[in-house]
Amino acid sequence: MKFTLWIALLFAMIGGLFGYFFQDMFYWTGHSFLWFNAGAGFAVLFSLAAIMLVIFKHFKKGSTSQDALLLVIILPVAIATLFWTIFVYAMWQG
Repeated sequence: MKFTLWIALLFAMIGGLFGYFFQDMFYWTGHSFLWFNAGAGFAVLFSLAAIMLVIFKHFKKGSTSQDALLLVIILPVAIATLFWTIFVYAMWQG
C-alpha cells in the first residue's frame, strides 16, 4: 500500500477534529448525549484506525525519511486525541 501513511494522517486529522468538537455536539439536540457519544466514538475510531495503519506500515519494509516525518506527525496527534477524548468523556460522565 503506497498511501498507507497518508490515509493514516487523514484519519488522525479527522479523529483530532472530532476529538476537539465532540464536546460542542452535546448541545446540538437540546442537551442530548446522542451526538456527544457519536462524536467521541468517531474520535476514538479514527484515532485507533490511524494508529493501526501506522503499525501496519511499520511492519512492512522500505521506510523512507518522508515516512519517518509522517510518523512524527501522526502518532502524537492520534495518541493525544485518544487521551483527550477519554479524559473529557470520563469527566462528562462522572
